[in-house]
This record gives sequence, structure tokens and C-alpha cells, in this order.
Amino acid sequence: MAKIYSRKSKKNTLGVKQGSEDTQWGGKKRNPPNRPKKIDRPLSVMQMAFVRKYLENGGRPTVAARAAGYEFPGPEGARCLKHPKIAAEIAKRTKRLEDKHNVTMDRVVKEWEKLAFTDIASLLDIDDESGEANWDLREMTVAQRSCMAGFELIEFKEGKGVFSQDKRKTKITFHNKQAALDCLARVLGGYNDSIDVNEGLSRAERVSAGRTRAAMRNKED
Repeated sequence: MAKIYSRKSKKNTLGVKQGSEDTQWGGKKRNPPNRPKKIDRPLSVMQMAFVRKYLENGGRPTVAARAAGYEFPGPEGARCLKHPKIAAEIAKRTKRLEDKHNVTMDRVVKEWEKLAFTDIASLLDIDDESGEANWDLREMTVAQRSCMAGFELIEFKEGKGVFSQDKRKTKITFHNKQAALDCLARVLGGYNDSIDVNEGLSRAERVSAGRTRAAMRNKED
């Protein structure tokens, strides 16, 4: 008849099974340290000022950081945009403006399209004899009207004395066509612009900002 042996676990002097987790830290389980919970802090006054100035100036981080009072507006402006809470606040306020004024990126792109591709030369009426060009606005389309930045009617006298005649001249200014093309190209990914974090800084500020970035890189390494 075969003998059956029962395997019993060995115990150390503390009466704890060897090889178990209880043998660590003097035979007692070590509870993880009580770490303080992270406090969900709101954005600071300076950070809120950056958000406000960023939306007011059309999305220029360096200008916004300088207006908010940051010491190194170039690198700190770029860093603010990467801050999760600041980015969320900008997105929230942008969405609020879109809902309030019904302004969407699709509408903005359509307006840029009008400025970039609308032909305004058809509004010119050229005299065959004198070669003078005058604006004929009677058949102006909606797209052509959108291209107008200003309209001015100038009255003046031509000639001297009894031979002078009252004249009128129409002065029309149009929005920048090249700027509209640049905006469309950026939206469509046609440009690969590099971001100048030192935009608008003096020489001393650029040197100081460069040293700050170098110190931060060394700290990360």
C-alpha cells in the first residue's frame, strides 16, 4: 500500500508562511501611503486673462501672453495653449460664441472663398474714347458686395473760376485678396508654418527665453 504524504508549508520564526506576501516588511503587509487627493484648482487670474486676450486678438498666443502679464510671452504663450484646462476654456468660450452668433468655421471659409475668388473687374466701366475707368455698381452681385471694405463718394471742382465744374468720384476699397488666399491655404493644410515662439520679443527677452527653454530641456533630461 502506497503511503500518502501531505505537504505542509513551512513557517518562519514569525509564524508566517514563507513565500507569501506577508513575509515582506517584517511579516506584515505594508499599506500604501495615504497620498493627498489632487485639488481641482480653477484657472488663475493670469491664465483667465490669457484666455480672454487670446480670443480678442484672433488667436495669437504670444500677444495674449504679453497682454496677460507673463514674463516670457513667447514660450509661456505656447505652453498655455498646451495646458488642458486653458485649452478647454478656450474651446468652451469659442463654442459659446458660435452658438450665440451662429458663426461656424464653415461660414468663415465661405466668406474667405468670396474674397479670394470673386471677380470685381466686371464692375469697371471703361470709356472707349478717354480710357477712363468708372465703377458701375448697378449689377453688383452679393459676392462682389462682400468684397467691399469701404465706399466713399468724393465731390470736387474741376477747372478754375467760371470754367469750374462740379465733379463726383467714387472711391471703393476692397478686402485683401492675398490674405484671404493665405487663410484658405492654412485651413486646408497648404502651409507648414513653423511657430516663432519669440515673436515680438526684444533681443534681451529672446536671450532670456532661450536660456529658460534650455534649462527646462536639461531638467527634463
